[in-house]
Amino acid sequence: TLGSDVNEILLGYYCGGGNWSIFGEQKSEVIKALETRKSQISPENYKDQDGRAKVQATAALDWASSNGFDGGVVKVWWTARPGILSKAVETDVDSRKNPTDILLKFSSDAFLGLSAKSTKGAGDIGFKNPGIGRLGKDLGIDLSGAVKDTYTNILQNLEWGGATSTKGRKKYLKTLADGKKMTSVPELLDYYSGGTKVLTALRDILYDHYLDIDLDDLKDHFLDEWIDAKDRYPYYIKVTGRGTNGNYSASVVDSINNETVKNISSEPIELEKVGSNSIGVWAGEGEESSRLFKIRFKWESAPLASSIKMSGDPY
Repeated sequence: TLGSDVNEILLGYYCGGGNWSIFGEQKSEVIKALETRKSQISPENYKDQDGRAKVQATAALDWASSNGFDGGVVKVWWTARPGILSKAVETDVDSRKNPTDILLKFSSDAFLGLSAKSTKGAGDIGFKNPGIGRLGKDLGIDLSGAVKDTYTNILQNLEWGGATSTKGRKKYLKTLADGKKMTSVPELLDYYSGGTKVLTALRDILYDHYLDIDLDDLKDHFLDEWIDAKDRYPYYIKVTGRGTNGNYSASVVDSINNETVKNISSEPIELEKVGSNSIGVWAGEGEESSRLFKIRFKWESAPLASSIKMSGDPY
């Protein structure tokens, strides 16, 4: 998160021509935030975030110029705090469904949001992390409550050294690991197995629920909740920076006009269970079908001793 904040702030800075005043009333706040986060990460990490931000800014501005965003950038907002995006565009925006990290305003008065991703590797990275509670509420199901008995039974059948809280259980597992990678310690296999059972149960509940949803409603759900591609204002693009040690590249994905959105909108949708904790989403039929994305349940860190997260990942 610290590195991501650095990347986002520097992306806005470079999009604004390397001028801190482009942030307007946020100027002092973003400079202070950048200085704080810079002190909390390694010099190498900061250098990489800076290098990626430069190429991301170039890619974003090139895309904007080619897609009708006329004129230069006249103002930039870092939208890390609640309400900033809505205040900037002077209308209510659901930030849960509009992942803008940096907002650009052009001299033509047009707004363009940038959803920034920064990674060492060359491949695609996860694009969405909805909360289990919110997703379940939107679908009308209690995902966490549905696996409560399974979770409780597994906890009761494992040794926790007297620990009763999530924090205590996590500390106990770290003690068993004794500095080693947890997955390499035989004594922890039962804990990972138990954690996997909980994730599998969640995956199966969501999978079965999806199968019961009308196809058009399911498509709307995927576009709205997972792809963030329904009636979005301000318009935004996803800008990913990649690389290390001076070798950087960037790519742009249009949030609305891209192959994933087109396939969901126009093709039949098929689902499959993938591994122990994921749902694969396909578009099309037979040999003409194509993978779209994967919905994955995962432990935030230690199995049965941390929160459960969800992610939308490339497939």
